[in-house]
Amino acid sequence: MKTADGEDEMVCQTGSAFFDTPEGKIKRGVISFYATQTLPKATTVESWLRSINEAITANVKNGRLRSVRLLQIVGDSKTQLPKMSK
Repeated sequence: MKTADGEDEMVCQTGSAFFDTPEGKIKRGVISFYATQTLPKATTVESWLRSINEAITANVKNGRLRSVRLLQIVGDSKTQLPKMSK
């Protein structure tokens, strides 16, 4: 991760990969794919991050994904997430 031009912004550089979905194989950013998949069950920022990192780690171990850096939280990890509507 590196700092962007603005003082309050950050840029995250990650790779993309092909993922199997009900719609077929799609190419997506690694972080955005797992973030989208895990958000509905998360209650706090910390639980969301843990779920993302667990999903990434499991797919690295089973060979579906090459090694990637895991995410870290900047700020209050206990922040409650809004309830997701169905």
